[in-house]
Order: sequence, then C-alpha cells, then structure tokens
Amino acid sequence: YSDIFYLRHLLTNFLFLISIVYFSKLIFEISNNAFLSIWGSLMLYSSPRLFAHSFYNSKDVIFLAFFIISIYYSLKFFNLKSKKYLILSCLSLSMLTAVRVIGVYFFLIFLLLLFIEILENRKNKTGPIDVIMFVILFFSFTYIFWPFLWENPFGNFIYAISSMSNYNWSGDVFYLGNYHHSHFLPWHYSLTWILI
Repeated sequence: YSDIFYLRHLLTNFLFLISIVYFSKLIFEISNNAFLSIWGSLMLYSSPRLFAHSFYNSKDVIFLAFFIISIYYSLKFFNLKSKKYLILSCLSLSMLTAVRVIGVYFFLIFLLLLFIEILENRKNKTGPIDVIMFVILFFSFTYIFWPFLWENPFGNFIYAISSMSNYNWSGDVFYLGNYHHSHFLPWHYSLTWILI
C-alpha cells in the first residue's frame, strides 16, 4: 500500500508542475511578456501553502491544476476558434467537474460566453455548431471521467449538485487561537478570511 500512497502523492505533484507550465503559457498568452510569464509562474510555484499542498492534497490541487489548464484552452479557443481547442477545453473542463462538481459553473460560463459571441457576431455560422459540439463533448467526457455517473448519469449528477449546495460538515475550526464548532462560528469569521 505504501507504493500506491507515494505514487498518488507523486502524481499530484506532477500534475501541479504541469499546471505551472500552463499558467506560464496563459500569462504569456494574455500579456505577451516572457518575464511576467516566468515571474508569475515562480510566484505560483513558490507560494508556501500551494507548494505544500501540491504533495498531498489530491482534491484542491488537482482542481486548481485543471482550472488553470481549462482557462488556457478556453482562451485559446476564443482567440483562434479552432475545433482542436474546443475539444481540449471540453476535456479539461470535464476533468475539472469530475474532480469537484463546482466545475460545472465554469462550463456554464464558457457556454454563456459562446452565446454572447453568437449574439455579437450573427454572421458567424459556426457559432451554433460550436455550442452543440461543446455541450455534447462536455457531458460525454464528464461521463467518461466520473465513474459516479456510470450507474445513473442524470440522477447522480443532480444528486452531486444538490449535495454540493447543502454540504453539511460538523467539525471544529481552529480560529484566532480557539476551537469553534463549524455551526457556531463568530460573525467575523468569513470577513477575516476574506481580508487574509
């Protein structure tokens, strides 16, 4: 079992490193500045909390990695209108959703941007085809990468979304030197974390 344990940590860190490369490419795509691209990637990689989590957090870091990758491919698609980038964007967004169901929001944002683009450029005949292709590919890839959906795709998807919106965790939170039950946190808890 220790080999499986260490391999899992290694793969988590490896995916984080891949996402750093994509982050660098994303910054370069936006700014066209190599220095900014390298500097931004180093800042992301050297962030102490992220660096530590990249070795053991197989949920949040994986979600972050696929988030970065999907933003990169989505941006490339909107810039180049290439079907290749549409497929890669669907693939990465599906993996993002399979890691955490909240990824479906990014699918909806991408879809909204596609609709806005169609309304702004009504002469673009490929817009509706892109929407249909995007929706079909997203749900197909999500089904493939998320075994939870294999038994009951629609029902389990709805269940996952409803569970996410009403996630009940009843543990203790260490906050400002004291332990507080998660249901009875001080009123300033959220504000403090937002400011941090």
